Amino acid sequence: MLNPDKLYTIAKALPFLGVRRTSVYGHINSGRLRAVKLGRATRLLGRDISAFHKSLPGFISTDNRDSDLQGAS
Repeated sequence: MLNPDKLYTIAKALPFLGVRRTSVYGHINSGRLRAVKLGRATRLLGRDISAFHKSLPGFISTDNRDSDLQGAS
């Protein structure tokens, strides 16, 4: 399961989000996906990844994607 309090890199979140890297930044800039800046690094909270993914049209729960992110940093 995706840890809601853990910060994930965009690269680690991409398989779960189901969109391209440039799309992730577009969603961040538009305010649809919340991100945390740590210096120059951009991180995503697990709870924000889940909320964004659930907001996508045609959302289907995929628990295996959550487990793929377990242990990611």
